[in-house]
Amino acid sequence: MIRNFRLFSLLSGLFCLGLSMTIVMQPVICAAQATPGAYLDVPHRFYGGDSIIELPAILGAENSVIHMINREVEAVGEAFALFEAPTYDDIYWCEVVAYTITSEPYLNILLTAIEYPTYGTSGDLYGWVYDKQAGNLVSLGQALDLAGVPLSKIEADLRPGDPGWQITKIINIAFTLDASNQVIFYIQARADNPEVGSWNGIYRWQNGKTEQLFGRLIQVEIEGVRSLRTPLK
Repeated sequence: MIRNFRLFSLLSGLFCLGLSMTIVMQPVICAAQATPGAYLDVPHRFYGGDSIIELPAILGAENSVIHMINREVEAVGEAFALFEAPTYDDIYWCEVVAYTITSEPYLNILLTAIEYPTYGTSGDLYGWVYDKQAGNLVSLGQALDLAGVPLSKIEADLRPGDPGWQITKIINIAFTLDASNQVIFYIQARADNPEVGSWNGIYRWQNGKTEQLFGRLIQVEIEGVRSLRTPLK
């Protein structure tokens, strides 16, 4: 099987609003409409062999922003549709893992996606935060304002877990918001070590502290929220 997950990551990043460093800083322009009935679920769940594919969605309401978010989540899953085929039989498997957090009025979605076997990456990171009250997507710029930090501060705080590694590129930034507007940032970044090579890792930034995350479960401990843990088996 010949797959080009890197190419997909690049292409999907170009349209994934709220994730691409180039796009997220642009203003979000759309007609805002409150959607109090909106809620999070994971309607698409596939567990076959070693593969996991969990695709969350915003349900209970509809507007152009919700449609956009749901479509972008579906687009991530489409790159892994082959693993769901009844006739699939190969040495590769995937983990597309959803983390959904409801913290009124915010609906938070984090998504990690990776294909195995692999080396040099912890997978790709995606994220969306929908504001039910405003009926809109929360932008990275808004999240930075709520956190009271510039993007340069987060970039400067990133440190790989092992010495000898240096962050050389920010790939994607996602975040979660709780009811008191506290922000946790999740950063997909490339680190380089001249003696070892490159590693595409995922980091968490909160209140000036950075932690490199390993494994497929991103801990999203936020007090007082209803959280859907994964895997959903």
